[in-house]
Amino acid sequence: MELLNMIPVWLIIIVAAVVILTIIAMAVTYFKNRTLEDIRADVYQLILKAEHIYEESGSGKQKMKWVVSQARKLLPQWAQALISEDTLMDIIQIWFDGVKDLLDDGKMNNSSNMRIRRAASAALLAFIDYQKFLHSWRGIVSSRQAGR
Repeated sequence: MELLNMIPVWLIIIVAAVVILTIIAMAVTYFKNRTLEDIRADVYQLILKAEHIYEESGSGKQKMKWVVSQARKLLPQWAQALISEDTLMDIIQIWFDGVKDLLDDGKMNNSSNMRIRRAASAALLAFIDYQKFLHSWRGIVSSRQAGR
């Protein structure tokens, strides 16, 4: 701790600035060679590959985990150190949701989420109607049994 107190603040600031500028320079170089669309296209290919590798139903989390691990390998070492696995998963999930929305009706309009909400609402209403039906049916059966 005493060693840290002996280092002048201006030197710490200069070293931090050099590190930050180096990271920015590496990021600019990386993205100059590869556009965001190139990276996204690679991730889409990984998603398609995961669909073929994990064909069983209910393996969505396993597919996503595989896609994230493979996409992480496509990043340079410095980017892997800066971008957490959770952050990369969030980015890939946003891209995946966008593809689902586009495939749903050919437009990016969040319609796939609306359809899911509508289906869930319809299912809930059907369940409520079913519960009402059962309740009234039990009442009819009970009154008939009581009348015997």
